[in-house]
Amino acid sequence: MDTRSPIRFGNLGIQGTAGDYPLDAPTLLRIGRGIGRWIRTQPTFNEASAAALIGHDTRASSTSILQALATGLMAEGITVITAGVITTAGIAFTMQGSRFDIGIMVGLGKSPIDQNALRLFERGGYPITEEHERVIEMHIDQLVAERVAKRTGHFKRYSLLPGSDVHEKYVEHLTAWADANALADLHVVIDCANGATHKLAFDAFRKLGAAITLINDTPDGSNQSIKAGCDHVRRDQRELLKAMKAARADIGIALDGTGEGVVLVTPEGTLLHGDHLLGLLALEMHAAENLPHHTIAATEVSNTGLEDFLSGSHVRVTHVDDERTLLELMRESDLRLGGDPSGRITLLDDTHTFTDGLYIALLMSWLTAQAKHNHALTLHQAAAQIALYPQIIATAVFPQALDLNQIPGLAHIQLEIVAGFGGRGRTNASFDATRSAVMVMVEGNETTTIAQITEAARHLINFIATHVEAGTVKIAVTEATTGKPIT
Repeated sequence: MDTRSPIRFGNLGIQGTAGDYPLDAPTLLRIGRGIGRWIRTQPTFNEASAAALIGHDTRASSTSILQALATGLMAEGITVITAGVITTAGIAFTMQGSRFDIGIMVGLGKSPIDQNALRLFERGGYPITEEHERVIEMHIDQLVAERVAKRTGHFKRYSLLPGSDVHEKYVEHLTAWADANALADLHVVIDCANGATHKLAFDAFRKLGAAITLINDTPDGSNQSIKAGCDHVRRDQRELLKAMKAARADIGIALDGTGEGVVLVTPEGTLLHGDHLLGLLALEMHAAENLPHHTIAATEVSNTGLEDFLSGSHVRVTHVDDERTLLELMRESDLRLGGDPSGRITLLDDTHTFTDGLYIALLMSWLTAQAKHNHALTLHQAAAQIALYPQIIATAVFPQALDLNQIPGLAHIQLEIVAGFGGRGRTNASFDATRSAVMVMVEGNETTTIAQITEAARHLINFIATHVEAGTVKIAVTEATTGKPIT
């Protein structure tokens, strides 16, 4: 009997350490077969044409994971086509109107290089539904219980979808909204995180006429997001600023390894993270009467300063717990724009179905070019209008799964913290089952110090630890805007 935890999908799909359960080869083969069995139960299943599309980032482990998944899928009679190195949004786009029964992205944007994940997309380009995830989990559980999986009698082929074809179609998709010389007056420096955008970014920006300087664009399998990319630039802008100064660039762009996250840096050294991007894009879309219900979606850790800024233009912000819930809410409520402070911005329309940092980077560059041409506010000046409150994120790993709603007194402690800030502050506590970690966000006001909100967050986590008798837990605290650690 297998005593390991059953395989379950989380916010990032199935995630773990490459080579270890559940991302070891035997388990990945079963995951592939579980996905294949699900495909065979779908009303659209066709024995002759059933196919899966798999793309990956530049981590060395991604190709190994792809091969193990492909073996399982083919054992269930599913033809496997690989798109090679591509962004997550590139897989989502390729699934739109395609013949593929499932799209799979192998990769992670910002996590340590030994980590990896696989995320599934259905026909139409949207992430697979939770209902379908549960069915796939059931198939995987059955395969794990069988230990030696029963033979199916099926076996299909594995082939490479011409990379240039996927690449070129995706670049066309990224740039179709703009004139050929929309960025002709702009010089951009792009940090590609040594990841999946290392070729796509250059081609997309060149197609719109920009002058381009790339940094961290030479992946070797072990350097994706290592002191590179948007998560690094949130903490340390020096390398990007140095390249911008040398190129006399108008804007600096930092993407993550799978092309989902993006942050910007101005020549003055101002960092624009997710809340800034949401605020500026929301105003632009609102002015163009292209913001349904005058509302955007943001995760709970989004800064109240964004809400205050947008309220002056009668734009509302609705909050959700996490990225997955955000995308679901946007689709259900007909919202076009949403995101979180880390720079994962989602703009939904008829052809964009998932978070696409490269698309957002192109849009923000176009706004920069327009401002330059019209002598309007620069990005630095526009971002300065969004006054953010001090905010930190504290996390601690716990030895057991927790239901925070069942902890007596937790809500009262949170109210006490806000009262201590004069009634002007905010707290949020959640449990991440994937990491078995409690995450606490504490936000103050213009008179609150980082030290005060850090102390409040530690108090909140220690209260939880005491209640569940977890003993002393190690608490990591970071500044929410930059991700810089706070000691």
